[in-house]
Amino acid sequence: MKYASFRHDGKKVSRFGLGCMRFPTRKTADGKEKIDEDEAIRMVRHAIDCGVNYIDTAFLYAGSERVVGKALLDGYREKVILATKLPVGMAKTEADLESFYRKELERLQTDHIDVYFLHNLGIKNWETAVRLNAFDFMKRLKDEGKISYIAVSVHGTLEHWKKVLDTYPWDLCMMQHNYYDRFHQMGEEGLRYAAARGIPVVIMESLHGGMLAQGVPDAVRKAFGDWRPELSDAERSLMWLINKPEPAVMLSGVSTMEQLEENLRVFDTYGVGCLTEEENALYDKAREAWKTVVKVPCTGCRYCMPCPQGVDIPDIFEVYNNLARVSDPERAQKWLYPQVIADAGRGADKCVKCGKCERQCPQEIKIIEELQNAHAALMD
Repeated sequence: MKYASFRHDGKKVSRFGLGCMRFPTRKTADGKEKIDEDEAIRMVRHAIDCGVNYIDTAFLYAGSERVVGKALLDGYREKVILATKLPVGMAKTEADLESFYRKELERLQTDHIDVYFLHNLGIKNWETAVRLNAFDFMKRLKDEGKISYIAVSVHGTLEHWKKVLDTYPWDLCMMQHNYYDRFHQMGEEGLRYAAARGIPVVIMESLHGGMLAQGVPDAVRKAFGDWRPELSDAERSLMWLINKPEPAVMLSGVSTMEQLEENLRVFDTYGVGCLTEEENALYDKAREAWKTVVKVPCTGCRYCMPCPQGVDIPDIFEVYNNLARVSDPERAQKWLYPQVIADAGRGADKCVKCGKCERQCPQEIKIIEELQNAHAALMD
């Protein structure tokens, strides 16, 4: 495993950070999806045994904190930098901040959190954080030894990113970045801005919610030409990030042991400068190819859920995007929408345009409009 150092204190951290948002699941007796705890714990511990020392979870990742807490028993807690996130968007009062923090300690079965993020400080959540004096709350926790690093995660514009980073002396920051999103949200300039300020950067959505690793369309593969055809889509995508010197940690959320093993191998194999200029240029061609086949840039984070009307927004967009990528209705499983999603009353036709989903979407997708587009295409 390769490591980086936090520039301000020299703390060693694995460049591969285990994202715990997409743990493996299994169906319960009543047909609901639930985290497969035994397998998830086995995966977390295997990652740590192989040198991963940065574990990332969040209050909003359903069930994740409790599973991580169990995985870090038996001496594993002392081996890692544990990161989780305060759900600012759910807070109404300053007292809520303390309540969320204590709840997270309980779930994680620990007496302190190493890296504590103010979660998803887009413009609205930023205003809430300022109103509730959230940074002062975090500073008090740090002064009392209850957290080690004050951190912030942001989905938003470059201008907003700079404002957030310039307002407080953050210990760490987190942003979305991958070759597909090179110029999206804060983009490459935002990454360099944070690095220039000496703030260690944690990268989320390294594979854009798995889109860059699974079901990659032929047009994108053709953009890479005959360059190293033995590489998997995940390996090729991660190489683009690993090549960069600015990120301290790159999160990758895994759902199977096979995915974890691949990530461990990739991060052990490649380092900064692993790509030539000519190879880097291939990713620009691939990004242009993606633009022709992606209808909705949804990462499947599910922050838009639950919908008050029961609309299954992420699953609808997944089928819609699959149809655009594959073009063949059967291979894209277009039938899933009319026969399963819509038939169960979870289709886009149930949308009443309340806008709750759009206010929560970190990708700033025009969900209401895109649901209508998806419904028209998938019911055709």
